[in-house]
Amino acid sequence: MVIRWFDGKLPTSTSLMSRVDDAIARATRALGDRVREVDVLVRDDNGPRGGVDKLCRLVAKVSGARPIVVESRGTDYHSTSLAAVRKLKHALTHRANLAHTHHPHP
Repeated sequence: MVIRWFDGKLPTSTSLMSRVDDAIARATRALGDRVREVDVLVRDDNGPRGGVDKLCRLVAKVSGARPIVVESRGTDYHSTSLAAVRKLKHALTHRANLAHTHHPHP
């Protein structure tokens, strides 16, 4: 699986990237090779003014299915990014459960 980061002019730390990459790997493990790519977009919506202005959007490209897009907003990149990963895991689990329900294996 490929994880691509889009952070524009933000100084995204290697520590944050490593933690989020690891969390994404754990969140997508259940689907194995079906998750081909995850794009990570982090953005600060209003610059130095602060507040709930940090955004993390994840786009997971899954074989044979539409991409899954989740996002989270918060006051810091770390908690916002990990919240987005939790949403991604939930969405992937939901999609896997739907696939199992509609196409049960004998």
